Amino acid sequence: MAANAVDILGDSLFGLAIGNEPNGYTVKDVPNGAVRGDGWNRAEYVKQLEAHADAIHAKRPDAPIIGPDAYDRAWMDAFLGSDVDNKTALSQHCYQLYDCDATQVPGRGPQAENLVDPSAKAAAKENIGIGKAKADAAGLPLWLEETGPTSCGGTDDTSLTNAMSLWTADFTLYAASLGVQRLAMHSMLEACNGGAPMSLVCDPAGRGTASSTLQGRPHFAALRLLVPSIGGTFTKTTVTGGGNMSAYTVTKNDGTTLVTTIINANDAAASGGNPVTLEIPEGFSVDKATQIYGPSNDAKNATQVIPANPLPESVPYSGPAPTASEAADDNDLRIDLAGSSATVFIMSKN
Repeated sequence: MAANAVDILGDSLFGLAIGNEPNGYTVKDVPNGAVRGDGWNRAEYVKQLEAHADAIHAKRPDAPIIGPDAYDRAWMDAFLGSDVDNKTALSQHCYQLYDCDATQVPGRGPQAENLVDPSAKAAAKENIGIGKAKADAAGLPLWLEETGPTSCGGTDDTSLTNAMSLWTADFTLYAASLGVQRLAMHSMLEACNGGAPMSLVCDPAGRGTASSTLQGRPHFAALRLLVPSIGGTFTKTTVTGGGNMSAYTVTKNDGTTLVTTIINANDAAASGGNPVTLEIPEGFSVDKATQIYGPSNDAKNATQVIPANPLPESVPYSGPAPTASEAADDNDLRIDLAGSSATVFIMSKN
């Protein structure tokens, strides 16, 4: 299988993972989860890992190997310490809301409010930091090769909320800013009703049947929103005031293009809007803007998309009008951003 993958995919193949979450192979409370006996441990994992890698490299010597596809730092050490050739990346699994029985807000339970609570950032930084430190020490890139909002069953309601889209935009950019080179949101082609709740796409047909189309969940729209940032280099972005808001900026095209994403996780149903002043660097102006938004953070299947369009000459602003001297002096964009939204501004050098 590995040899065929190398031959067929060519340069599109970035890595082969040998085993998935090997640290869980003796978990008995997962249906059919105990795929190894009680003697399974990291040493046994390394033996099998090296044997599989040797067999693959006997057929395709340049095959790229990634691992350990686990969230446990000790298993990361086991992969990195193995004699596997052509290690290409350290791959980490990370789910934001992992405490399936918890109901506390803020917390790590699978409640939609926990997706947009500011404490989620601290947890993400800690979890990603574990893998990043080990990857850096080994001279390898870090990939979040499997991630998502929650891996808990019965969380369709959380997955359908607009908070899911806001979290996806924020978490993806935050992870990238921390040094994650590649990130893959957990997805599969199952039924929307009863399939994996964290999946980006799903089949609107019922279980046991299939349709000819797939349906995107709210966080699918969020990832599409981030496309203009691909290939950019992060630069410093500062947010002052505004409550639960985050912002990220990347430079592109040799510094002639700036892409700024603002996530406004203040609940639209409560806040109504947020007067925002975007301080644009000298010599730049906004060409286009695009947005995803919802009537509230917890609204289900209500995330809407405003495609990329040039901004009108007069943008809505609910704050005080600038004085004549300010208007002549500054290069700021003043706009009232709705709560429960993520907005991308694409700026070009004049």
